[in-house]
Amino acid sequence: MINGSAQSRRRFPKTWTIPTLAKPDPTKDKSTEYLLKNQVVLNWYPKIQTMKSRGVVGGDMEGAPNQTHLTIKHIAFLDIDRMYFELERFKAERGWYNLNVTREGIQPLLTDQSWYQLLIPAEELAIDSFEKVRMWQEIALSLLKKYTEHYYIFRKREWELPHLEYQELSEDDPNFLGTNDDPGDGHYRILIERSQEEIVARLEELRASIIDAPSGHGNFKA
Repeated sequence: MINGSAQSRRRFPKTWTIPTLAKPDPTKDKSTEYLLKNQVVLNWYPKIQTMKSRGVVGGDMEGAPNQTHLTIKHIAFLDIDRMYFELERFKAERGWYNLNVTREGIQPLLTDQSWYQLLIPAEELAIDSFEKVRMWQEIALSLLKKYTEHYYIFRKREWELPHLEYQELSEDDPNFLGTNDDPGDGHYRILIERSQEEIVARLEELRASIIDAPSGHGNFKA
């Protein structure tokens, strides 16, 4: 068995040129083809279903999900400044200080439809009411947050891959479950509060069924 020794880091190293959030452009950076093949998907149907359950009028939930995109007309109604500050807050909460986000890059990113799929009833994007603008703002921000995370991980892995070192694991490697247990102990341990009596009882039943099963040979500790 092999193991990559590079540790997952929340931030890029100081030697890394800080990337700037941008739309995929394989003509300038071939590696961004990955972002086109692995698009962000935002399914707004569950959100509409929740609104319907609260008595709010929403789109038709029957039939195959409608796949679409925000258009330039939708984006014209959006508050770009607000989205920029929300993205900066989102980035700071995750400690992604080594990723640039610019206000000027948000609109071009939203007008590019190559990096995402939006699943939502067509009528929800019909430009027939200003009341929908708040929803479009929420959709756009959700897409941007998803893409920011997707883009950060993509760039982080791009730096890490050349620095990975592979080595064989010994039988006592701590990566294996149960390595630090006493001899005879099992390989699965679940820690929960004793006050969760129902969960404890169910886990004990599961443990007993595993031990009693013909193929069962491991211990299970709750």
